[in-house]
Amino acid sequence: MAERVEAGAGSGERPGGGAGAGGGSDLAARLCSPRPFPHEVVAFLYVVAGVVLLERLPVTYSRAGLVLAAWLPGSWTAVFGLVLFGLRELWRRRRGQPPPLPRRAEALLFLRAALVLVPVFSVHFLLKSFIYLVNPRTWDRFLWEADRVLHLGLSPSLLLTGLFTNGTALAFLDIVYSNLYFLILVVSVPALLVLPPPNRRMAFLAAYVFVWIAGSVLYLAFPSWGPVFVVSDVFAETLRHMPATVRVQAALFGEISSLVRAPLAPRFIRLGCVAAFPSLHLAVVTVFAVGSRWVSRVWFLASLVVVLLMLIGSVVTGYHYLVDAWAGIALGAGACVAGRKLFPDRAT
Repeated sequence: MAERVEAGAGSGERPGGGAGAGGGSDLAARLCSPRPFPHEVVAFLYVVAGVVLLERLPVTYSRAGLVLAAWLPGSWTAVFGLVLFGLRELWRRRRGQPPPLPRRAEALLFLRAALVLVPVFSVHFLLKSFIYLVNPRTWDRFLWEADRVLHLGLSPSLLLTGLFTNGTALAFLDIVYSNLYFLILVVSVPALLVLPPPNRRMAFLAAYVFVWIAGSVLYLAFPSWGPVFVVSDVFAETLRHMPATVRVQAALFGEISSLVRAPLAPRFIRLGCVAAFPSLHLAVVTVFAVGSRWVSRVWFLASLVVVLLMLIGSVVTGYHYLVDAWAGIALGAGACVAGRKLFPDRAT
C-alpha cells in the first residue's frame, strides 16, 4: 500500500466445485441477504474504532485516505480478479460444469469482499502511519533479547546475516522480499476469491480480514521499529547487496525520523511508517499458503517456499526479529482456523 497522506498539526479441489464441495444454495442465499457475516461485523467495528482513534489524534490527516490509501492494491486486485473470473468461466463451460454460485450471488461475493477489504486496508495503513502518536513506547530492546533467549542464546539477526553473505543470494532475497511480495499480494487475493469452492473462498476472505485487523491491533499494543532501525550496523554489509530494500528503508527512515523529531509537524506519508511485531509479510503469505491447498498442490508447495524465503528475508533485511516472523505465521494460521470455523466445507 503506497498512498500519500498529508498530516499537519491542528489541520485441494479444482475451481468450480458445486454445493457438495464447499459452496451452494445456503451460501448463495446468505450472500443475497443484507444480514452481515461475522467477519463483516468485526471489520465494521474495527473501521469505526480506527476512525474514532484517528479523529482523536492531535494532527489532521487526509480523510480521502480512508478510501484512497488502498487504491493501488485494490485496483490491481480487481483487474486480476476479472481476468481470473473470465478464465474460470471459460474453463467451466468447456467442461460442462454448473456454476458454483448463481450469477447474482457471485457478484455479491466480490462486492461484499471489496466493501470490507478497502476500508480495512485504508484504516490499517493510516493507523500504522501514526502508531508513535497513539503509543510512543517501543519494544525493540525486549524483542531483541526475546529473540536471543527463544533461540538458545543465539541472535537470529547475527546468525542469518553471518550465514547469508553471497551477493547473488542476497540480491534474490532483495527481489523476493521487497518487490515480489506486492505481486504475490495482488495475484493471490483475487485467485483465492475466484478459484476455490465458494465456502472456502469465504473462509479465505474472513481469514484475510482477520489478519490485517489483528496485525493492526498488535502494532498499536507492541510498537517496534525493527532491528535495522535500531542496530543498523549489524545489517550494513548485507544491505550492500540489497538496493531495493535500501531504497524502501531510506524512505521509511525519513518517515520515522520526521514523526519522532516533530510529531505534530506537517509531513507526507508514502509507505505507512514501520511496525515490526508481528510480521504481516509472514502472516499474509501463510494465509495464502493455506488457501492455495484448496486450488493446486503445485501452488501450495510453491507457497511453502515463499513462506520460507519471506522468513529468511524478514530477518536478513533487518525489518524484523525472528520472533516477529513466528508471530506472523501463528497469526496467519490462527486466522485461517477462524475462517474455516465460520465457513465449513458444507454450508449449514
